[in-house]
Amino acid sequence: MAGEKVALVTAGGSGMGAAAAKRLAADGFKVGVLSSSGKGEA
Repeated sequence: MAGEKVALVTAGGSGMGAAAAKRLAADGFKVGVLSSSGKGEA
């Protein structure tokens, strides 16, 4: 588990937050996404 990259993205349901989460995942991070928009996009 040492050296594992983890990111938590708030406001990640759409827009810039979603783009940031996708980029982090593409860069090898394990990503947790939080969204309160209620759209179910996260």
